Amino acid sequence: LMQALDGYNVNVPAMKTIYALDPKSDYLELLLERGIAKMERKILPTYYENAYYESLWYNNYNFEKSISEPYDEFDSLVIKIAAENKTAHPFIWDFAAGYISTLIHKNNEAEEFLARAEKISPKSKPDFINRIKIVEVINKIDGLKKMDSNSEGRIIKDLKWLRYTKSLDTLKSQAAFYYIMSLLRAKYLAQHDTIKAELCTGTIVKSNDQFNNESAFGYNIRRDFYQEPLQKIYNFVTAKNLTTFDKFLVANYFFNAGQIREMIATKYLMQHNFATAVKILSENSGLKTIGKLDTLKNLPADPFVIHINDCHDCDYKAPKENTYNKKTFAERMIELTKLAETDTANRAKYYFLLANGYYNITFFGNSWQAVAYDRTFPGWVFKTDTTEPKQYYNCSTAQEYYVKAMNTAKDKEFAAKCCFMASKCEQNEFYVKVYSYKMLTHNPQKYFEIKNKYRNFFRILENKYSDTKYYQQVIEECKYFDEFVKNN
Repeated sequence: LMQALDGYNVNVPAMKTIYALDPKSDYLELLLERGIAKMERKILPTYYENAYYESLWYNNYNFEKSISEPYDEFDSLVIKIAAENKTAHPFIWDFAAGYISTLIHKNNEAEEFLARAEKISPKSKPDFINRIKIVEVINKIDGLKKMDSNSEGRIIKDLKWLRYTKSLDTLKSQAAFYYIMSLLRAKYLAQHDTIKAELCTGTIVKSNDQFNNESAFGYNIRRDFYQEPLQKIYNFVTAKNLTTFDKFLVANYFFNAGQIREMIATKYLMQHNFATAVKILSENSGLKTIGKLDTLKNLPADPFVIHINDCHDCDYKAPKENTYNKKTFAERMIELTKLAETDTANRAKYYFLLANGYYNITFFGNSWQAVAYDRTFPGWVFKTDTTEPKQYYNCSTAQEYYVKAMNTAKDKEFAAKCCFMASKCEQNEFYVKVYSYKMLTHNPQKYFEIKNKYRNFFRILENKYSDTKYYQQVIEECKYFDEFVKNN
């Protein structure tokens, strides 16, 4: 007992002592289970809390991690004990040796131990025999050197068995399945087959079955999907000549064809290519979409409404004269563009509405959901490198149309409003490109000198429109402009 307590945290010498004193001791199996759990925590990724066999094999997106050297001699000891066949339950030790050999990628040794475990396991323990078979499948797939049609054909029956056999659910077979898919993902990535790697990833995260977490997607849906080969993925999942294995991947992928096409349309909305977006969304009406990928879901606010102060929640709660979804928003933007070109008498109004539309589909606007699936507030530290879609944080197109509206407007009050809205775009550019909290705290003079360069439209509002009612309204509601007027 004292040796067991000493070895509870997997002290290999203690296990050796117990084995020497009594190879049939129940304490050995207790320490075996503890050792495997500890070994798993070191070797296997732990992205999810779910586990197979308490802590057994789960995955995250970086399953390139592997360990080939002995784990504190524990693996070597278990393999030795299994080979000597002196324990009370040799089939348990054969299974453990096979599983451990699988974890450290000694596939040939694992195959031998697992075959022996299956052969000598009591027929009265069908669940244990199925547990062995599950590890055999993992070992078989882990040992594949190359993924091709031949390899895929060899494993498809095993994958279907794991995925669709309900009687295996009590053995956490689905956790084993997702782990296998992470193995396959790594193999496809190594062969530069990014499409099948993505399909495997999407299969893994399908278990989460949620749209509210970025990690519940094959990749970061807000950012990376603008770079992923969405059209290639769509072409693959809708191809007519798919193999049985390919059809299996598609059937278990997180997104269906309609959702993928909806993402493609959203990509074009982000790029302000409204005509292409409308075309795709029109074709998408017959395909199933759900949740945040629902083409027909209304935007929470009117994207053509604007205020002195941005207040998304206020716009969400406000009564709506008009409601829009992605498709009808894009159609309205096309319509406004044509009206601005042809209706010269009302051109300023159409420019202004276009500007509102462009502004409200940025990070700052009330309808950012038209072009993104997530809005993480980064505390004014914006990602402006190539990993982010530039239009998401860029208000320059909106600013351009506000300026057009201001220069075209015949009513001075309306022109003042256009000028102030342009100043909001300019200020957002400062926060995206220049803002530095460190500079603000350590060199406030320099900070405000730089910030002052982004006050051009404040100056125009002060110099040209100080006699308007709207000017007074801005002073009352906008502390930035009030501060500017007082200090200039």
